[in-house]
Amino acid sequence: MRITSICLGILLCGACGGEAGAQNPPPPKPQGARQRATENFWHKVLRVSGIAVSPTTLKGPGDEVVHGQIWIADLVSGNTRKLTSIGGFRSPVFLGGDDLLALKDASVVRVSLSGGKVASLYPAASITKLVGSSMDDPDKVLVLLHGNSDLPAVALLSVGTGKLDSLPYDRSSADDRHMVEHMLAWDRDYGDTNLYIDQQTKSGMSGTLSWTDVFLKRKGNTPIDVSKCNGVNCGQPSLSADGKSVAYVKADED
Repeated sequence: MRITSICLGILLCGACGGEAGAQNPPPPKPQGARQRATENFWHKVLRVSGIAVSPTTLKGPGDEVVHGQIWIADLVSGNTRKLTSIGGFRSPVFLGGDDLLALKDASVVRVSLSGGKVASLYPAASITKLVGSSMDDPDKVLVLLHGNSDLPAVALLSVGTGKLDSLPYDRSSADDRHMVEHMLAWDRDYGDTNLYIDQQTKSGMSGTLSWTDVFLKRKGNTPIDVSKCNGVNCGQPSLSADGKSVAYVKADED
């Protein structure tokens, strides 16, 4: 009888242990840093002006515009004006108020929209491109940096201090790579408004002349040539927050 009781006790303990195990399964494995980095990357990038939820990766024909003068297209009047008096500017983006941020040589500069006055802010040898301003924080601009692979590094630049906050992404993720490739291109989406570069041609005395112009397409409307560069390459466009102006670079002429 005593042996039977002991066996019964062991069986009951085993059953209780099995039931406890069923009620309390092992906790799920935590999601890896890779997924967290991807979610964080997309969340921050999509809060930058000009970045689309469904990005394209078409670089278009405008990549040959390396640097030049900054011009402004007034979308209300249809007129264009040269903002700067010297060349060498790249990647202009609108800031809040009456200024643009741009790259010139190895520096970040602020350019006044009213008179074209240029103020050098800080060195930026590692920055290759200004992508767009944050819609959450007017002090932040998304930038691309020299990378160690085929794709650049991404960061948020503080306009006020020049500090760069790295924005890591998963280089093995097709979605992340797709987004970075989109940022390398110059087409930009602002809600129902799209800016892009397109090739133009005309016949001349020495043959066919080709160049690139900046086009704007609003939903339901025909695309319009806003830069009208007529033989000189133009590109690197950015739309103002009020949707009334486009900044772009007209290539330095030899």
